[in-house]
Amino acid sequence: MTIEERLDAVERELAHQNEMRGLREMNDKLAASQVERVQAQFAETRKALPRLEASMKELEDAAIVRNAQTLRHETRVQEHQQWLEEMELAFAKMAAQHIEFDQKMTQLAAAQLLTEEKLQGLIDALRRGGNGHQ
Repeated sequence: MTIEERLDAVERELAHQNEMRGLREMNDKLAASQVERVQAQFAETRKALPRLEASMKELEDAAIVRNAQTLRHETRVQEHQQWLEEMELAFAKMAAQHIEFDQKMTQLAAAQLLTEEKLQGLIDALRRGGNGHQ
């Protein structure tokens, strides 16, 4: 290899090393920039964390209250259902008693009519002179 060729090779190697140095510097700057950006995002996240935790706590508290309200409503619905069933039974019993009362009133009215007929017969018999003697 001639001196000229060696000089060209050295120049190419130096150019390559310069290019590599430039790329390493650019890579270092980019990495530093990314680290700074990640650190800034981390700092923002750290600042927002108390607000997020407070919001999560509020949601948990709201869920607890909502669950308590739901349980109370379910209890009220069950109590109302129990009351409704009791009322239905009471109405059914009252209807049966009403039917029984109507039957007894019908019997009583029939007995009253029979009594009135017999009383009228007795009154008529007494007016005719009583006991078959005039």
